[in-house]
Amino acid sequence: PTLDFNFVAEKKLDPRITYQRTGPASFTNEFGKVVLVGDNTPRFDHNPTTRECKGLLCEESRKNYLENGDFVSSYGSGGSWAYGVGTDVFSASSGSQLSTNPDGSSPAYHYAPSSVAGYHRFNRSVTLDQYDTSYVVSVFAKRVTEGSVSGLNRYLEIEISGNFANNGAPTGHSGTHGMSGITYDLQDGVVENPSTNYYGYVRDAKMEKFADDWWRLSYVFNPGTNDGSSSLTGQIWFGHPNSLGNDDGSETGNGNPSFYLWGAMIEKGGHLTSYIPNHGPENSTRGQEFAVIDGEDFTDFYNPLESSVLAVGTMQRPAASQGQLNIFHIGDNNEDGHGVFREHGTKDVWYHIRNNNSTPSGGNLNPNGFGDWDAGEEARIAIAFKDGDQAISVNGGNQITAAVTSSYPTQTSTISKMWIGSHGTGSFFEGTIKRIAYYPKLLTDNQLNTLTA
Repeated sequence: PTLDFNFVAEKKLDPRITYQRTGPASFTNEFGKVVLVGDNTPRFDHNPTTRECKGLLCEESRKNYLENGDFVSSYGSGGSWAYGVGTDVFSASSGSQLSTNPDGSSPAYHYAPSSVAGYHRFNRSVTLDQYDTSYVVSVFAKRVTEGSVSGLNRYLEIEISGNFANNGAPTGHSGTHGMSGITYDLQDGVVENPSTNYYGYVRDAKMEKFADDWWRLSYVFNPGTNDGSSSLTGQIWFGHPNSLGNDDGSETGNGNPSFYLWGAMIEKGGHLTSYIPNHGPENSTRGQEFAVIDGEDFTDFYNPLESSVLAVGTMQRPAASQGQLNIFHIGDNNEDGHGVFREHGTKDVWYHIRNNNSTPSGGNLNPNGFGDWDAGEEARIAIAFKDGDQAISVNGGNQITAAVTSSYPTQTSTISKMWIGSHGTGSFFEGTIKRIAYYPKLLTDNQLNTLTA
């Protein structure tokens, strides 16, 4: 190959790649820690359990709707957060209970139910911006074990309620309103009540293990429809449930803390993405990522007559959530050209040719038998193409070869750049990219299958 970016091995961008992204963002490093970064910093994400590098992280733009979500100051009743039982305490850990946060900062803050009987949890208001659509709530949580003898440090509940309970049930849901909630067992790592009919719409409740016994808890919810008396401002609650173990809604604590909490977030979308830090009364937005090779850096490796490309990546967006997502695109300033993407309706892999703003002019290739490119699934894709001859292979097979009239872009003199993770201004990839390699010749069918095996 004249171009070979192994993002997993290198964990940095080649200087030929121009990268841009605005706003705060994060990724997980090789030690399982969450790393917070600012503008224009590429992210190389890792599995928080195995510590394996997953590659260059590419995500759509998202906003964190939850203010004061970092939990790094003492939020008390009358302040940013309010307690269900006014004598409860949320304070910095110290002494034998001192803990760092998932990003390594210290101290972590913990929540302690008081000796007053009641439903021990705390809340704040949150304002969303759209009815009847999916949002994801998430938080990092950890049990306080040292000195915590109350027996109230196992189950943690997240609830979205308040005025959301006045909203009509989400479309396609058999519940009665827009309220939702999930309880998590931090001892055994079990989601206790992942029912789609628990209160309101609940989907994809997850627990992901991080370093130092931290969990990232999340679920997808829908605030419901507008029935004429509804609201897009409601409450988010963190704390003890009212029906599990020692938690019965009127439990009595003894002043010992139960949970460390950090990094809460509410984002609009149908799947969880990386943490977007919000400090104070902020609604921070992680901007869209752009990675491109152009100018002489592009013409030095590109053959306008015949080419082959290997792309390896893992999808983040579930197949059920449609969208055209380009893992790479070679084209001009009008986004004409050719590339590989996950198709809108079929959710599987396509090679696509676009000429003179026509969709498509030269045709598409779809590797029969591959099926949906789903969340968490790696696809190893190799394509070879020249005028009238093109082929595609995915994961060592599913190969198609075809003779398509004008299969190569006709305006080859204006093909001037390669986008990684998009086709320019849209169709952004969502997931991690392990490798992009370019060959300035038409590889054989057997070579494509070998590359993707």
